[in-house]
Amino acid sequence: MPVPFQYVSKGLFRRLTTACEVSEALKLRPEQRDLYRILGIEQESFDVDQKRLEQKYKKLQTVYHPDRYANTSREEQAFSAEASSLVNTAYSTLKAPLDRATYLLARQGFGIDEETESVDNPAFLMEVMEAQEAVNDSDEPEVLQSMKVKYLRRQSDIIQAVSDAFARGDLSSANEGKIHLRYVIRILGAIEEKEEPAWSS
Repeated sequence: MPVPFQYVSKGLFRRLTTACEVSEALKLRPEQRDLYRILGIEQESFDVDQKRLEQKYKKLQTVYHPDRYANTSREEQAFSAEASSLVNTAYSTLKAPLDRATYLLARQGFGIDEETESVDNPAFLMEVMEAQEAVNDSDEPEVLQSMKVKYLRRQSDIIQAVSDAFARGDLSSANEGKIHLRYVIRILGAIEEKEEPAWSS
């Protein structure tokens, strides 16, 4: 169980608010923040060790979680709230392949506006449209499960393709893969909604 922050020295608080990666990142605009450095990940890469990422996140939250600052000054409470929120943002972004790819590409100048992104592959676009129509028209559990398996596999293949593209420095292909991944995730989301029992809505 974490030691209550009020028992930590003021000197440590000053160090946390002036010298750590989190406090330094808070001084920057959101688009300038290095989410990898915030979590203590040395290499900025699409391929992330999820177990290590979670360990880094939990370690930082034991330091910055607002519950540890409940009986401290307003300054300390405000800092912990901002720091904890930033750590949460960094973790949620780097944990999800789509968000991680979007973040890395944005740092290289690629836009992040979903509304302006388009699919240049007519065959893939036709597949997406047909899949969405099939999900909308089907209430058969077997059909939905079959589609779910298919698109989970497709999602895995696209993530691997995006990883390969980043590894060879092909950002255009990585961006294309990111867009494809977004559409596949939408299909999977639509399937999950249809699978939910009617009473849960």
